[in-house]
Amino acid sequence: MFTLTIQKNRQFKNAQSHAGFTLIEMLVAVFIFSLALAAFMGIASRGLQAARYAQDEVRADYLAIEGIEIIRNIRDRAFIQGSNNTDWNDVFNQDGCLDHIDEDVNNSCAFEFVEGNIKVYPCESCNVYFNPNNGFRQFENGNAAYSFTNYTRKIRIDRVADELDEVIVTVNVSWPTGSVEYVSSLMLWVIS
Repeated sequence: MFTLTIQKNRQFKNAQSHAGFTLIEMLVAVFIFSLALAAFMGIASRGLQAARYAQDEVRADYLAIEGIEIIRNIRDRAFIQGSNNTDWNDVFNQDGCLDHIDEDVNNSCAFEFVEGNIKVYPCESCNVYFNPNNGFRQFENGNAAYSFTNYTRKIRIDRVADELDEVIVTVNVSWPTGSVEYVSSLMLWVIS
């Protein structure tokens, strides 16, 4: 009987030391799982940030393309209306947005829809406002239906020095985390 008691005590001691080892294993497993979960959460967070940036960039691309198309529209409208525009000054003379030579001055322009017409104006901040009712975006917030966006759109129209009939249109759209810039060359359509 004496030997049996010793044997039971040894089994009890082995069970106690083995139970402690299981607890350490469990703690290590939980720690490793926590590290893996934290890494996964970091990757997911960066993925969401990249998706948000891509969404902002696509919207900015569309705003920049729209800016170039607006300048094309103004040129085409002058041609279609039959005005004998032989110079870019005739097309953009009311706007003050042609030939920005002075780099020290913010000579950017923006546009808005006024009474069915597109007007181009010099601007400093050139913030873009959005109207969810009609989908229009413009730089003036003269109407309560328009809400502020994080975008600014700056349009520059510069004549090519050697070509009187050609201008370079540069549209820069920026937002708090980035910017895009589109450049297009436009020719003046002249009726001869």
